[in-house]
Amino acid sequence: MTDAIGVSLLGAGNVGGGVIRALAAGADRYAAAVGRRLELRHVLVRDASRPRDGVEPHQLTADLDAVLGDDGTSIVVELMGGEEPARSYIAEALGSSRHVVTANKEVIAKHGAALRDLAAEGGVRLLYEASVGGGIPIISPLFRDLLANDITAVTAIINGTTNYMLTAMAQDGADYADALADAQRLGYAEPDPTAEQDPATRLGIKETPNPDGLPIGSEIGHLAPDFRLETEHGDVVVLSDFRGRPVFINFFAVWCGPCRFEMPEIESVYNSLGDELVVLTVDVRESAERVKGYKELLGLTMPTVMDTHRQVATAYQVPGLPWTYILDDKGVVRHIKFGAFLSREEIIAALGTVGITEDADPG
Repeated sequence: MTDAIGVSLLGAGNVGGGVIRALAAGADRYAAAVGRRLELRHVLVRDASRPRDGVEPHQLTADLDAVLGDDGTSIVVELMGGEEPARSYIAEALGSSRHVVTANKEVIAKHGAALRDLAAEGGVRLLYEASVGGGIPIISPLFRDLLANDITAVTAIINGTTNYMLTAMAQDGADYADALADAQRLGYAEPDPTAEQDPATRLGIKETPNPDGLPIGSEIGHLAPDFRLETEHGDVVVLSDFRGRPVFINFFAVWCGPCRFEMPEIESVYNSLGDELVVLTVDVRESAERVKGYKELLGLTMPTVMDTHRQVATAYQVPGLPWTYILDDKGVVRHIKFGAFLSREEIIAALGTVGITEDADPG
């Protein structure tokens, strides 16, 4: 059998402790399956002076550099929880050419696209199956076994914490606060469980602010579904933050010929009407690096967000590309366009549905 594969852990709480025990208990089985033994190299903790079960004192460290400076570490497993410093540590590990495994649902939901691109740039893998569904395999089947399918909906109790709490409330009669406290005591829920109980953290779809009680959907007259996505540069964009201004949402892809045809016309409108209109292009199922190159080639400066897993396009029932929605200043759908806009004038005419009738001189 060849040399061992070095594994270092970031965090040694309930989940981290379980991983340490699993690595020890399953060592022979993993070696037989992989062809190489898995060797625990380092465990990053806040207090390296406090003993941990199954970990030798020399393996404990409070210094990330001790982990990333170890040439013997090939895989970093992040089990810290929370957004920071976990996100930064994951990025540093990927940047140092380490494969990363994480159970961090918040980091993946908020920064997954940027981290996946960072992994691709470095030729390493970012694996996050453990971040959803209590480790039940669903991410890998979606990416691999069901790749040819167009997933239109997910109906589920979407994580283990919620499942535990709902079971306690339904079967044992526990109230919400007691069920949550018990889940935290047992280590199922994070100290701050907000992200665990928020489906948006997993799906990128936000609960839509709806003070007027309108039907929510992608049809004309319906309140457009809210969403939270990252730009190609990793900045977070939330649709409902633009309430008070009309929004032009254009779904596109780099490979789409008609999309490329209309992009200069949309860019022209963005440049001339940016003060009174939000223009937002949504790339479907492509990488940030590919979008950056596409925008540079065409000279595009308008904002783009990354719908990497097509969850927003699915929520909006987008059947093909390009596809455009125009929302009024309250977020209500007022115009839908399938296919490319043939001219700047056609776009301006469509914007008349939200009260934009006079076009500024594009210069």
